[in-house]
Amino acid sequence: MTLVYEFILVGVGGALGAMCRFVASKLASTIGFAVIGAIPLATMAVNVVGCFLAGFVFSMVSRGGALAEEVRLLCIVGFLGGFTTFSAFSLETILVMREAGGWSCLLFVSATVMSALLAAAAGRLVAGYF
Repeated sequence: MTLVYEFILVGVGGALGAMCRFVASKLASTIGFAVIGAIPLATMAVNVVGCFLAGFVFSMVSRGGALAEEVRLLCIVGFLGGFTTFSAFSLETILVMREAGGWSCLLFVSATVMSALLAAAAGRLVAGYF
């Protein structure tokens, strides 16, 4: 696999992931799920779903196969790299701290990290059934 091909896989995956993240954010705003109080639920939900998918795809790819590296680059590095929002998470954490204080910030960070870890583990578990 050439470096150019790897760049294309990551770029296409990243573009698709970013577009899906944008749609998820717009949809969350439309249905009133974007924030509750100062907590950005849409960001948390995208991160949790992304972690589940990362665990699932990683487990499937780790079994090997001819397309394993291409799938990893397209799905995990590209798509999930563009879809998950840990940069947004970091900035929103600072905003939650400013707007709502330490307890809300601690709740948001703890809930997001624990949910994301559980989702990644669940993705790996579900992948075991395929």
